[in-house]
Amino acid sequence: MILFSFLFSWFGFVGHNYLTEHTWKSVIEQGIEQEGATKKPSIKAHNFIIGSNYIAAQAALEKAKTLGYNSLLLTTHLEGESKEVAKVFTALMKDIRSHDTPLSPPAAMIAGGETTVTVTGNGHGGRNLEFALSAAMTMPANDDRAVIIASMGTDGIDGMSDAAGAIADGFTLKRASKAELNPDTYIRNNDSNTFFVKLSDALITGRTGTNVNDVIVMLVIE
Repeated sequence: MILFSFLFSWFGFVGHNYLTEHTWKSVIEQGIEQEGATKKPSIKAHNFIIGSNYIAAQAALEKAKTLGYNSLLLTTHLEGESKEVAKVFTALMKDIRSHDTPLSPPAAMIAGGETTVTVTGNGHGGRNLEFALSAAMTMPANDDRAVIIASMGTDGIDGMSDAAGAIADGFTLKRASKAELNPDTYIRNNDSNTFFVKLSDALITGRTGTNVNDVIVMLVIE
């Protein structure tokens, strides 16, 4: 309040003394002249979006269609805890296989956005790697490759790893068991990168030089 009163009084004092020597008209005219003297010529600018998560996801969708998949772009605003979001996708897998909804096999579901990971362990991983590991743990139980899911960062780097993400399918848990890898241990320690590197299922692209968030591709072949 003291500062406000001071500023109000100060501006009042300056304004009063200034306007005793200048009429309102002259002040306005002077302002108009100064504005005209300093006004820059207008520049017509056109902005074009050449890359976005929607564009990346749409490209994946169109590719899936050309390969013969019944395809759906679910969202490009995906967010939430990565391992929990993955369970929604594997639930959709089960619906596709059991009820032909929201798509009939062969089906491709695309999504984009960016999930998060609440870190409680000291392993190496990232949101896409943890998404893929959680999906592997909850996808329909089978020993074939009829269900596949991949989650990847468009910048080529996921969290504290050198991978863009990972891919999981109906064989992932069986192969992990043979390699004596316990997925529960790895996900609790946020060590999904180590898990997928040992299975050679980490997606290594190198840095892409761009970043439009993440893209998830889910396939239900039959």
